[in-house]
Amino acid sequence: MIASILETKIRTRIQSEGRITFAEFMDTALYDPEHGYYSAPGRVSESGDFFTSPSAHPAFGALICVQLHEMWRVLGSPPEFAVIEYGAGNGILADDIQAHASRFESGFDRAMNYTVLDRAAPVPATVIEDAAQKPDRGAIGCVLSNELLDSFPAHRFIVVDGILKELWVIERDGVLTEEPGELSDPAIGARLERVRSGLPDGYTSEVNLALGQWADSVSRDIRKGFVLTIDYGYPAREYYSIERSKGTLQCHYRHTLNANPFQHIGQQDLTVHVDFTALDEALSDVGFAAAGITAQANFLARLGMHEFRKRLDGAGISRRDIAANRMAIDQILRSDELGAFKVAIHSKRVDRPQLTGLANPEGGGPATEAPLPPLPLLDDDPRRVRLFEGSYPHAAEFTGTWDELFDVDAAGGDPEK
Repeated sequence: MIASILETKIRTRIQSEGRITFAEFMDTALYDPEHGYYSAPGRVSESGDFFTSPSAHPAFGALICVQLHEMWRVLGSPPEFAVIEYGAGNGILADDIQAHASRFESGFDRAMNYTVLDRAAPVPATVIEDAAQKPDRGAIGCVLSNELLDSFPAHRFIVVDGILKELWVIERDGVLTEEPGELSDPAIGARLERVRSGLPDGYTSEVNLALGQWADSVSRDIRKGFVLTIDYGYPAREYYSIERSKGTLQCHYRHTLNANPFQHIGQQDLTVHVDFTALDEALSDVGFAAAGITAQANFLARLGMHEFRKRLDGAGISRRDIAANRMAIDQILRSDELGAFKVAIHSKRVDRPQLTGLANPEGGGPATEAPLPPLPLLDDDPRRVRLFEGSYPHAAEFTGTWDELFDVDAAGGDPEK
């Protein structure tokens, strides 16, 4: 197989330096300005490699807006409320949030000042492309990210004869591979100090040192307010459990998963799950306290996602459109997929905030006392992923009954999930 331009670039560097850390390899594979994975458009789409909650349905952004509105209220409804989204990608979440902000009658939309940031993705012209060039803001508001931290370049390690070794990327016999060596940074060992005693020989996993730099940037952005982080991961004890002895590295290529980061270089996404204990510590070091953490499915349900789902039947749309909207909402809530993402909220200079998304209300309805915005429906935005069309490509041509098309259970109908 002919090596890509990016793979050749990486091989040339390894031949010059002898080896590079996996973090350096991952950074180049994802963020090389010309040939990195995120330098190309269309990565988040049905024809790309994966899709996200905002691309599935606008209800996701609407409910994030509900939570941001409540945060604004908790902060005393300041005349200026900054929302700074890191890793904004194609900007669809930002657009959904801002579209729904105007539907509150409290003046929230006039107070909200939304800034989108992205390191490499092709985003709207208003985006500051490099967060490192962003001026310090020191604002009152919230830093928001969705599926960002898992794309931070991470170091890989292995335990050899009871000793912690870093896995370096090398070239051997013309093939890119890994070999153990000394740690490139003592912070790797320090991060693992509390868990390393129980790790057996051969245990392999990752350490994300970039969280500290990110937390420093967040602290400069927000002098008072919140950090809302949505990503996949675990607390440290679960992250570095024996059950995950091969680590959490995942490679996404055309909606399929594999475990080989050295194939499709620049053409596949590389992610490493988030150590939420390390996230807590990084933000604590810069003055943020952990307000709580929950699963995305629970977070959205508490804010009113099930109410949105119920409203579909009275929305005055076709049964086909009801099915398409319901399928997209269910995908966001599925506990074995997007619904399993964690939502972590941290606060700074806010005394024990009570937030609806983290509450544990009795019953199944929305916990928020504020009225929900109008029901958001799927639109023709090309950034959306057409889940229904992908599952039922000929549904528009079908002329049978609803039950025949969707195989509705004759006994129970279409159950609420």
